[in-house]
Amino acid sequence: MYLQLFSHFAAACKGGSFLAFPPWYKYLDSETIDGVCTPRIHGINDIWLIVAAVIEILIRVAALAAIGFIIYAGFEYMTSQGQPDKTHHARSMLVNAIVGLVIAILSAAIVNFVAGKVS
Repeated sequence: MYLQLFSHFAAACKGGSFLAFPPWYKYLDSETIDGVCTPRIHGINDIWLIVAAVIEILIRVAALAAIGFIIYAGFEYMTSQGQPDKTHHARSMLVNAIVGLVIAILSAAIVNFVAGKVS
């Protein structure tokens, strides 16, 4: 029974995220003490792992902003009522937002890969 309880807390320690954002200690070793997740910093090199996790959080915020711009550009495109200048502006905003989303997804994958190899 104790082992099941400990494994439940250990899983929560690694997996707890808010709105799919990773915790700042994602790449650090951590342990559960009295039901509380406690990240362990072994040395100065672990600071780079914290920086990588914060960068990943910021990249995910950028991806959410790109999704917001995609929705806004779609709304602008629908309400352009066939006016060429508004349609062109909405289409270029949509293309730029999609490019930004692709860049954000690729950069999040690169940060995740590099930080995973370092930790």
